Amino acid sequence: MRDCARTFPVLHGVVLLDEVIRAELLGMPDLQAMADSATGPGSTALRRAVGYVDALSGSRLETTMRLMLELLSVSYETQVWIEGVGPVDFLVNGWLVLEPDGFAFHSNREHYRRDRRRGNTLAVCRFVQLRFTYEDLTFHRAASLRQIARVVEMGPPRH
Repeated sequence: MRDCARTFPVLHGVVLLDEVIRAELLGMPDLQAMADSATGPGSTALRRAVGYVDALSGSRLETTMRLMLELLSVSYETQVWIEGVGPVDFLVNGWLVLEPDGFAFHSNREHYRRDRRRGNTLAVCRFVQLRFTYEDLTFHRAASLRQIARVVEMGPPRH
């Protein structure tokens, strides 16, 4: 794992390390100690990847989205509780909700209905929601990032 994080592109290294945290194979103090003691080739890449690890990341898609947001000049929070909706994956600039949706957690009728109710409640509460699929965040990152940037540029909904 350490060698992978040293040699992978930063996105893949962070995805791996977030998975390690999620699976409770290591804790954040362990990762930090590993990064702090690293020397030689790839040690800077390892420290950089550890610096982006987020124990709240719920999936690979969330990790990918979080690193994409680092490329924009936006303020964002992860796993934000919105009254009447519950937790949302990302809240950007206090008004834009981003939800990376994997098929496994959004594929049955119950989840489908819940997702629609949540989206409608967000609209009533004057939030804007963008949802992204695995394919969007794996094969079309640049287009997804442009779409987020365009919505942020447009600004929040008017009251």
